[in-house]
Amino acid sequence: MPWLGVGAACLFLLSCGEAGPGGPDGGAGPDASAPTDAGGWDGGPIDGGAGDGGPGDGGIDGGRDGGTAEGPCVTGGLAPGDHNLSLVHDGRLRRYLLHVPTGGDPTAPRPLVLDFHGFSGWKEQQAEYTRYPQLADEEGFLVAHPDGTGTPRGWNAGGCCGSADAEDVDDVGFVRAMVEQIRRVSCVDPRRVYATGFSNGGMFSHRLACEASDLIAAVVPVAGGNLLSDDACQPSRPVPVLHFHGTADPIVRYEGSRLGFPDIPVMMAEWAARDGCDAVPVEISRMGDVHCETWPGCAGGVEVTLCTIDGGGHVWPGTLGATQNIDATLAGWNFLSRFALP
Repeated sequence: MPWLGVGAACLFLLSCGEAGPGGPDGGAGPDASAPTDAGGWDGGPIDGGAGDGGPGDGGIDGGRDGGTAEGPCVTGGLAPGDHNLSLVHDGRLRRYLLHVPTGGDPTAPRPLVLDFHGFSGWKEQQAEYTRYPQLADEEGFLVAHPDGTGTPRGWNAGGCCGSADAEDVDDVGFVRAMVEQIRRVSCVDPRRVYATGFSNGGMFSHRLACEASDLIAAVVPVAGGNLLSDDACQPSRPVPVLHFHGTADPIVRYEGSRLGFPDIPVMMAEWAARDGCDAVPVEISRMGDVHCETWPGCAGGVEVTLCTIDGGGHVWPGTLGATQNIDATLAGWNFLSRFALP
């Protein structure tokens, strides 16, 4: 297929963390309670509740469609490079790193990829781990790396992880507010907003596919399963899903676990059923230790695909220590970029 780019479980998740550039435990990242970035419009928080051009939004008034005289689809918005931004949602200060690509027309609507770190990770770590900013410069899309909540940081994926789950943090609402804010500072194509993420971030990407299918056009979770029940996962339309998972993942096990993590092939068959696909998958590629299978005949022209890494661990394919037969960043983008909201 043309999109293929070559190149104790919950106890561990809640106490240890995940592999990444800072080491298997996520390294000694920034303390979630001690802000380390500028925030806001590179110098002051933009309150998510002040989206009408009032105090706290840096004087930005682009409107939802960016079509006014002050809108980013006229002015071009933020300059190329990395911008530490923030907003207040549900009484919490939330931070994210937005990368604006170099080159291209900044007034032309661009796709936006949301890349979510794993449990105990943080935004800069995820950007370094997946290398999405470098690909964004090559392909001309925006990429946002948000921070989760708690210490260590996590996402409320509907059953995991940490205080985000225990306190029922409104992360889906935060994502909606973040995308709305990004549309006020950069020219975004609202039909091409995508989600990807690692481990707990992959779990949360599944949740967004279930609960925000009006906003998220397609998802690429890596090493993190869908924790929502069939009753809870009711997307308003068929959602394209590409999932990567290693058969030897010791944290989020491929075969599932008693801690509530799903059997991965069964989980993907459930996505195929939601999306109206055929019941039997077909293999579409095999590259060394990687084989990908898809469920054909999905409603609305969407696609449900599982790429399995034989012997693969709890890592992002294509990175150091992981298979080099497929790159989850390049293959993920090639998959995402084929889809847009109806």
